Amino acid sequence: MRKDFSIAGLALAGALYVAARHPLAAALTMALGMGFGLAALTMEPATTRTAFEKR
Repeated sequence: MRKDFSIAGLALAGALYVAARHPLAAALTMALGMGFGLAALTMEPATTRTAFEKR
């Protein structure tokens, strides 16, 4: 999960870096970064719990 947040943080940082010159690309990259972060928070715990449940 730590790598997912790293990718999300790098996408957000990259979006902030290019925001002044390319606002549309920055907005799309921010959305991508937020999507990675949201997926890491919501989907990954559920799939891990299902995959490794004790029987």
